[in-house]
Amino acid sequence: MNVPINPVVRRVQFTGNTSTGPFAFSFNILAATDVSVHKNATTLTLTNDYSVSISSNGTGSISLGVALQSSDVLTIIGGRQLSRTTDFVTAGDLLASSLNEQLDSNVIMAQQLDEKINRSLFLDAGDVSTNLKLPLKDARKGTVLGFNETSGDPQVGPNITAVQSLANVTAAINLLGTSAAVEDLSILGTAAIVEDMSLLGTSGNVTAMGLLGVSAVITDMGILGTAAIVEDMGLLGTSANVSAMANLGVNAVITDMAILGTDAIVADMAILGSDALVADMAILGTSDVVTDMNVLATAAVVEDMNLLGTSANVAAMGNIGTSANITAMALLGTSAVITDMGILGTAAIVEDMGILGTSANVSAMALLGTSTVVADLAILGTDALVADMAILGSDALVADMAILGTSDVVTDMNVLATSDVVSDMNTLGTSSNVSAMNTLAAISSDITATAAVASSIAASGQNATNAANSATAAANSASTAANTATSVTNKVDELLTLEYLADFGLITQSVGSTEDYGSIA
Repeated sequence: MNVPINPVVRRVQFTGNTSTGPFAFSFNILAATDVSVHKNATTLTLTNDYSVSISSNGTGSISLGVALQSSDVLTIIGGRQLSRTTDFVTAGDLLASSLNEQLDSNVIMAQQLDEKINRSLFLDAGDVSTNLKLPLKDARKGTVLGFNETSGDPQVGPNITAVQSLANVTAAINLLGTSAAVEDLSILGTAAIVEDMSLLGTSGNVTAMGLLGVSAVITDMGILGTAAIVEDMGLLGTSANVSAMANLGVNAVITDMAILGTDAIVADMAILGSDALVADMAILGTSDVVTDMNVLATAAVVEDMNLLGTSANVAAMGNIGTSANITAMALLGTSAVITDMGILGTAAIVEDMGILGTSANVSAMALLGTSTVVADLAILGTDALVADMAILGSDALVADMAILGTSDVVTDMNVLATSDVVSDMNTLGTSSNVSAMNTLAAISSDITATAAVASSIAASGQNATNAANSATAAANSASTAANTATSVTNKVDELLTLEYLADFGLITQSVGSTEDYGSIA
């Protein structure tokens, strides 16, 4: 890069403006490494701390990685290394670009040296030439720089400590020479104050006052000497408060207060000191609450709360704590419900509910809980039906129904339940037929005897045979009628029992339904 080198000072400074730049410089450079950047007394590093932007004329600017603070001072100076990078070879090419770069570099390095010299001690151009060589290091250590009173050459001056002491004495004398100081000294010169100062002038007191006389302690005493703090110390200086502070001054209490004085605990106490929390703690401090907390603090209760305090239980209680659940629990908390739950909680009932709680029973109860079944159970639960079922549930009737429920009886009743048989039984079941059949049943022996006589006459001839056959037929008919009457009587007795049972609707599921037997007229 070949550019004209302007005759400017290779130095520029900026005060902190809370920005990262860019910060411009007007001197020319050939590369980004030709500048040296300093923030206060710290030398910054290219790339890590800043970047350089170069214009076409060789001037440019730098941008910082971190913004300046208002108190920072940023300094940009020339930083090209003092070296020669071009070497011209005999009979080699002598290029204008190479000459320009080397000459530019020489001018830049000269300007850098000029800027550096301007930051050093030097003689004015019109001053008399003198030897500014410093004394040797060992001779000048711990001294101030002095100049010979005749030649003006540098020489070893007085000891720094002596110079400081003299400066302090001079300052003190200047202070003592004021009218106010003279007046104070006249007061201090009285016999009483001189006596007091003789007491204070012991080595122990002087050592103590030496400790108190440092700037930090003086500053603290200045704060403590304000009227408000003096008043506060007057309140704190009572014998009771002094005794209390003596108790607080033991090592254990001091250790505790050091712990309480950490930022985190101070922040916590600030939160606890709010009006709302103080009011809450006042409520918690009543005797009743303290008594309750003593109960809660027992080992058993603490153990229970540890069990309840698991994340799963806390989540569950969060679910239970909805307004609907709280309302439901309020209903469950009545004395009547509590009494009922006390009954349900007995071992026998818990055992019964364990039996009822099987999946099969739960499924069955789900079926029973439908609106239709509930309606049917409501009908069955009336006093009349309950009384009827109590009758049906007697041992005798249960035994009878067990007999009626056999397959043979069910088959017979299915035959009897056909419409033809039912119609015949309705015909036979009239009061006149029942009476006639009862009469026939009573003379069945006579009819049998008549049949025997008819058989004897059969031997008397063809007519007699025919008559005998007729008599036999009559006897058979009478016997058949008698048997039929007996059978009908038995069936009527059975039907009367069935008619009684039919009054209650279904007999039992083990027997079947009324459809198994037909309707009974």
